[in-house]
Amino acid sequence: MSSPEPAPYRPNAAQFWPDAQKRAAHRLLYLGMVVFGMGQTMLMALLPSAGRQIGLSEIEIGSVVTASAVCAFLSAPMWGRRSDRWGRKRVILIGHASYAFTTSLFAIGLELGLNGILLGWAAYAALVIPRILFGILSMAIHPGSSAYIADSSTTAERTNASAMLGAAMNIGTILGPAVGALIAVYDLVAPLFLAAAISAGVSVFIALKLPETERLPAAHVSGRLKVGDPRITPYVILAFAVFLVAATTNQTAGFFIQDRLVLETPAAAQMVGISLAASAAASILAQIFIVRRLRLPPMMLIRIGLPLALAAQVLLVVAGSPSLLIAGYAVFGAALGMLTPGVMSGASLAVRPEEQGRLAGLIGAMPPLGFAVGPMLGAVLYQALPLSVFLVNVFLLAGLAIYVFRLKPHRPA
Repeated sequence: MSSPEPAPYRPNAAQFWPDAQKRAAHRLLYLGMVVFGMGQTMLMALLPSAGRQIGLSEIEIGSVVTASAVCAFLSAPMWGRRSDRWGRKRVILIGHASYAFTTSLFAIGLELGLNGILLGWAAYAALVIPRILFGILSMAIHPGSSAYIADSSTTAERTNASAMLGAAMNIGTILGPAVGALIAVYDLVAPLFLAAAISAGVSVFIALKLPETERLPAAHVSGRLKVGDPRITPYVILAFAVFLVAATTNQTAGFFIQDRLVLETPAAAQMVGISLAASAAASILAQIFIVRRLRLPPMMLIRIGLPLALAAQVLLVVAGSPSLLIAGYAVFGAALGMLTPGVMSGASLAVRPEEQGRLAGLIGAMPPLGFAVGPMLGAVLYQALPLSVFLVNVFLLAGLAIYVFRLKPHRPA
């Protein structure tokens, strides 16, 4: 005789916290994402030149990033399920504490390599091992935070809360290179130690101040969401494809801008920094002013964001001046600012409350998968024909736009 189905799970009490309590809890999550984004861009800005200085090849440097992204892709679903069993706060705390630890470990390895204490494969291992640990452990931040937002927001609030989580990450990506450049003048590795210290401080704040949402009842913990679930399949496809396009666009920016404008390396680096900063700033503005003010439903955000991203790719193809290139990257950033909360909140609204943790893990695996595949794909396409990167993106975005205009969003049972 089969066991009876558990009683339907109702939205937990965190959705009905007083507004002041919700805002305080969400601000802690946003602060954590600012710090996370800041540390990531500090590391990405530092790694290429520092890696070359300690004798690593471009392939070895790239593999450090790819190894981390692959591990993040593999671990994200696990952390989503763990957040159901252990609670969101515990998983978020593990993520931030691990981020502080792995970033410190990476900084120590880099310092030893720069000082000639570690050479060759030893120097490479001192960088790739901490990044593998980062991908496995620190990835807990994303599904834990996303599931916490879903637990503590009503359906009417969720798109805005998801947008602010993304905006916080983007603020960090802008602050990271700026803060890193100021500190790196005195010590090249110091920005990474700073990021680790701030993350450790955020961990303490979360441990002391972040209230726990109601844990999922044991009867509802078992089971997995599958990619083929028709409620979420469109959002999984969109999440992977959008971040694949983002990865190919941003990771080839250095080559493309330098070649298109025929710039020397210092001038190219400055132009790339300006362009990517414009992209991140436009994304923040879209998330704060368009998503939050207009309160458009998730599918509408997606249906606006995809054609806008396509237009940005076309603009980059035809751009021949610095101003048009900056405009192209800014338009693309604005499109991402609408697509990311649209996809994340649309998926969240399509499943039941007891499925939020598992969904956060599954959807959270798609950005690292895009950034694991995208840089290599972009490099291959760019080497064959520079404009092919953008032409492939145009066809992909056009196909996605046709696909979503024929979709009807699913609602939870």
